Amino acid sequence: MKWGDEFPDKHDLSSIRVLGTVGEPINPEAWLWYRRRVGGDRVPVVDTWWQTETGAIMISPLPGVSNLKPGSASRPVPGVSARVVEESGKRVERGGGGYLVLDQPWPSMLRDIYKDHERFGRPTGPASPTRAGALRAIPSRSISSATAARPTKTATSGCGDGWTTS
Repeated sequence: MKWGDEFPDKHDLSSIRVLGTVGEPINPEAWLWYRRRVGGDRVPVVDTWWQTETGAIMISPLPGVSNLKPGSASRPVPGVSARVVEESGKRVERGGGGYLVLDQPWPSMLRDIYKDHERFGRPTGPASPTRAGALRAIPSRSISSATAARPTKTATSGCGDGWTTS
C-alpha cells in the first residue's frame, strides 16, 4: 500500500491461491488492499496471530472453512484454546476488552530448554492473570495489534465469527 499499486500491477499474480500474513493480523484497510491488489479479489487472506513464544500460529482462519473478516484473525486453530479475561482471570463477555490468554497447553508448546531446565522455569515477563502455566499475551487494543511494543492496551473478545478489533 505504501508504494502504491505499481509493484503488484507489473507482475502476473494469477498463480496465487492463498495470501497470508504472519505474526499479527493486519488492519482492515491493508487486508482489503492486499486481497484486491495482490489476490485479485479471488483468493482468501489467511490473517494470523501468534508470538515467538507460542512456537506456531495460535489464531487464524482456515481457508475454505472459516468466514474471512478484514482485521480479524478469526478463531483459535484446532488444538488451541484462547480466551479474553479480566486482570483477575474472570472470562470477559463477548465484545469486552481484557487480556488474551492461551488457557490450555497447545501442540507446539515448549516443554523445556535443552540442557538448561532451570532457565526454562524462570519467568521472563509479567505473571499470568489467571494461573501459573497460562501464557498471557501482551495486553493489546485487539488481537490484530497484539505486539510487545504496545504493552498498555487490551484484547477484544470475539464478535461475530471471531476475534476482532474493538
